[in-house]
Amino acid sequence: MEEFKLKEKIHLVGIGGISMSALAQYFLAEGYAVSGSDVRENEQTLLLRGLGAEVCIGHDASNIDKTAVKLCIYTSAVKEDNVELTFCRENSIPLVPREQALGDIFDDYPFGVAVCGSHGKTTTTGMLAHVLDGLQKKPAVFIGGVLKRTGSNFEKGGGEYCVSEACEYRESFRYLHPYVSVLLNMELDHTDYFKNLKHIKDSFVAFTQNTRADGFVVLNADGVDSFTRARIKGKKVTFGLKPFCDVRGVKLTQTNGNFSFDVKIKGRKEGHVDLKVAGKHNVYNALAALAACFCLGLDIKTVCMLLSGFSGVSRRYETFDCGYTNIVADYAHHPSEIKALLDAVKLKNFDNIYMVFQPHTYSRTKGLFDSFVYCFSGVKKLWILPVYAAREKPIENVSGEALAAAVDRVTPCEYVADFAAAKRKIKETAKKNDIVLIVGAGDVIDMCDEELLSPRG
Repeated sequence: MEEFKLKEKIHLVGIGGISMSALAQYFLAEGYAVSGSDVRENEQTLLLRGLGAEVCIGHDASNIDKTAVKLCIYTSAVKEDNVELTFCRENSIPLVPREQALGDIFDDYPFGVAVCGSHGKTTTTGMLAHVLDGLQKKPAVFIGGVLKRTGSNFEKGGGEYCVSEACEYRESFRYLHPYVSVLLNMELDHTDYFKNLKHIKDSFVAFTQNTRADGFVVLNADGVDSFTRARIKGKKVTFGLKPFCDVRGVKLTQTNGNFSFDVKIKGRKEGHVDLKVAGKHNVYNALAALAACFCLGLDIKTVCMLLSGFSGVSRRYETFDCGYTNIVADYAHHPSEIKALLDAVKLKNFDNIYMVFQPHTYSRTKGLFDSFVYCFSGVKKLWILPVYAAREKPIENVSGEALAAAVDRVTPCEYVADFAAAKRKIKETAKKNDIVLIVGAGDVIDMCDEELLSPRG
């Protein structure tokens, strides 16, 4: 993209989003002037201001200096008629979608690793970033969460490696051309765009065909069906627990929800991993990272040692200090992710499991409604908040209240109208050896504030 060579001012519409803020940090690190806007203040907008970006809250044409801005990057979360996008069109300022900008940056690296799949992208990307850092490869990192180790969702790097999530929504990943493509799993999601499971499988298969001719496709043999695996061309490396996997986890054990396992590659034991992140789903994430590292020709014993030190990503089983109970926040927003979270928690020694759940988007709540109803097994009491709309308008008869009523026929559940009501319920109910899960991909994390965490009055 020629505009990237100008080293002048770039404006980002939706700059506070987790992916957009990583791009903004990249441009600041490269010496560009950066401005941007978002609908509300958050940790990312505050961070970017501290790094020198001009950040406006609210969208308005006046946010863009038409004499200085040479390129405008926008997120799919903003509508086509957004006032700032309209202003750019009227003033001949080039417009580029976030995914295309990321693709142009990513494709400059000889060894780009892109992680796609319905679940686990952020954690697996974080594992790869951690390992490559530990091996002194100085990777550039674009990740959809904040790494606990660095406190950031971006690393500038300084070598030949780049690690990025590859988002399937509206097939955003089509702009990436990885040396290693990692496919974790495939399930129906984003039902405002994908019509059915076949549609999403076709999309993932098409993405893997973007892999460079000299590269590799890493596949979850336990989570990608054999028919789909057969459709994927090129050099394939499989991972999983089944005997035929190229990269295989064996002799799994767990202590308080954290798994340990031996690693076999092509049938030969190469190392051992003791995970610090909870849940069997993280065994698969770690095996995916190991398979990608095998494709990169890295020393697997060292990779295993480094994976054993990976501390995780924020909002992925993130614990908070609380005197009267145990509070954990998690980004799970799909029924399968909620089940995986609960499976991990059930391996720990808590008396009772409570949960506050904020449904994310009306289309997902509608499209996966029946699956949501049955995914909360084992929760003693569930409180469901209103739907977090994100980019969407309400859908008739789809609401947190309707979901709570349906769930209550299976799992004890109550609708709560706001965070304040949810906090009251927690403080009235949770005891010392209970766990309260704060779950969702929206702003439900904001519940984990001083009011909730402070001792009961």
